[in-house]
Amino acid sequence: MSAFFHQKMKITHIFKILFSLMFSVSLYAQDGIMNQGEMVSKKVYHEIPFFNTKDEIVQFVTLKGKSFKFIFDTGAPLAISNELQNSHQYPILHLVPLKDAHNNSDTIKIVLIDTIQIGNIVFKDIPAVVIDFKNSPIGCQNIDGIIGSNIARFLLVQFDLSQNKIIFTDQHDKIIFAKEKYSYPQKSDSKLNKFFYT
Repeated sequence: MSAFFHQKMKITHIFKILFSLMFSVSLYAQDGIMNQGEMVSKKVYHEIPFFNTKDEIVQFVTLKGKSFKFIFDTGAPLAISNELQNSHQYPILHLVPLKDAHNNSDTIKIVLIDTIQIGNIVFKDIPAVVIDFKNSPIGCQNIDGIIGSNIARFLLVQFDLSQNKIIFTDQHDKIIFAKEKYSYPQKSDSKLNKFFYT
């Protein structure tokens, strides 16, 4: 692989780490805000194919009847691009002030997504962080947002490595359990939001 590719991957991972750290600190106090909303659909089952666990896991979601490219990352909250916010004008729930090491100030918007659909699963009134993806290290991926932890908390999520797919469901009997050492839940405050690796 080229040096450029390795450098791109390195920058992407650095951005992910910084993104997660930034919001784990800044949004910790906003936990009540980020955990609003509900999953309207019941008895759901949806699969996302993937081919390399090191690549981004892409899923198209529906907002206001149109399809948009998101990536799946439970290390971050639900996020949308500046462009989506500008076109959809979601109501602002909260403004989070940020300051870097050089004392530069910025503000991050938390907005309320009225309806978001992933496959056959519909969610309502879910908060999302607005991010300037185009001017970030992952801008070249042309994504519109991130499916994050405040969406995944409603679901059981299984990473089926043998069949290269991720299963989203709210039904325990749809999860295929492997040997104990390969299948385990992730600690969570939610009733569901468990991750299984088989």
